Amino acid sequence: LQVSRNPRPFTFALTPEAAASTDALTLSVTDIYGRTVWSRTVRPAQENVRELTWNGRTGTGRAVSAGVYLVQVTTKNGGSTASFIRPATMR
Repeated sequence: LQVSRNPRPFTFALTPEAAASTDALTLSVTDIYGRTVWSRTVRPAQENVRELTWNGRTGTGRAVSAGVYLVQVTTKNGGSTASFIRPATMR
């Protein structure tokens, strides 16, 4: 997983191995308190997904505040987590 914030919104590029997976992959964005603010589950190979984009909003469409967020990728074989900062100027 690679995290890019330019251009905004945040784009999460899947590694070639993840993109080739036929298993379900869940990408979750959580705040520093562990609350999930956005989540999406895909089957990359079946849906031809190479990247996922988060627009800085919750699953219900509300803009999240500036701060530190964690992105976690989970598969049946485990998961990984990376942190990033959502700047105040993101809309």
